[in-house]
Formats: sequence, structure tokens, C-alpha cells
Amino acid sequence: MARPNGSRSYLTPQQERELLHELRLGVSAHGWEGQGWTLARIARVIEEKYGVRFSVPGVWYLMDCLGWSWQVPRTQAVQHDEEAIAAWRTQTWPAVSHSGRP
Repeated sequence: MARPNGSRSYLTPQQERELLHELRLGVSAHGWEGQGWTLARIARVIEEKYGVRFSVPGVWYLMDCLGWSWQVPRTQAVQHDEEAIAAWRTQTWPAVSHSGRP
């Protein structure tokens, strides 16, 4: 992959494809738990696998060039209970939100 200034990437196109495959395997395949990929984690995988050290901004740039974007996963608590939430909104919240008002 060529950079905007014309210089070559530190990774070959084959290495870039391999990296994307590694990232799709997920963080647990690389020994981490939860929270997904961070730029620092990606930099570590690149260094361990290819012996190339990237700065965090360099990883950001690389991932952008490879079509990956910064995203925060949407998560929901395991104990999420719509009925309990509805009851809280209709019963508990009105009782506490108006208390102490003149």
C-alpha cells in the first residue's frame, strides 16, 4: 500500500491481508480478554508477527487505509430486563424525581 506522500507501507500487501485475518479472529485469539481491539494491541500484534514497530498514530493511519474505522461496540448488560426498567420509569422515578420540590 502506498502512502499519500508516495512512500511504501511498512507491511507488504500480503502482510496487510494476514493482519486483517488476525484481527478478525478477535482479541481472545491473541490472549486478551474483552474490550476488543485497541490501537496499542494492534501495534503489538504487528510487532510480534512481522517485527515492525508502529506508533499508535501509525496504526490508526494503517487501519484507516485498510478500511477499518474507530467504533465503540454497542453493549447491553446481561441482566437487562425491559419489564424492570419500565416499572422503574413509571413507579420509582416519578416518586423520587418530584420529592423535595416545592
